[in-house]
Amino acid sequence: MKTPINMLEDIAAEITESTSLLEVVIHISELPPEAGNAIACLIRSMIKTSQTAYEYLEQLSIQAGAECQRGQKLESPAELARKLNSWACDIGNCKSAIFNTMDSAPIDSHCNGTLSLVSEKLDELQNIISSKADKIEFNK
Repeated sequence: MKTPINMLEDIAAEITESTSLLEVVIHISELPPEAGNAIACLIRSMIKTSQTAYEYLEQLSIQAGAECQRGQKLESPAELARKLNSWACDIGNCKSAIFNTMDSAPIDSHCNGTLSLVSEKLDELQNIISSKADKIEFNK
């Protein structure tokens, strides 16, 4: 069974992978400025979220090592679940920005297909994060 730290590592890796995919999408697509700006903003947000996740993991690892030596308990599962749910909400906000961009683009625009793929990837990432948070809450 994975520990909350292992689950958080998986999520951080998923965020990094999704960010890389978005960077490829934006480079190979001929998007209108609004869509390009929205995806670029999303990429920056995901990079920041990924950095935050890795910083959080580093702190947890240091804390875990110190607390194991002292025999203390790690951060509560409820706090880890809260953090994951916060990230899932942030992704929901990013998806809303993508949908707003799609609504403002011409219906026959080829960027709508690209934005749909981005939205699907965000949806997948949001589901992964939410399910990990649920597992943490369920196992506490």
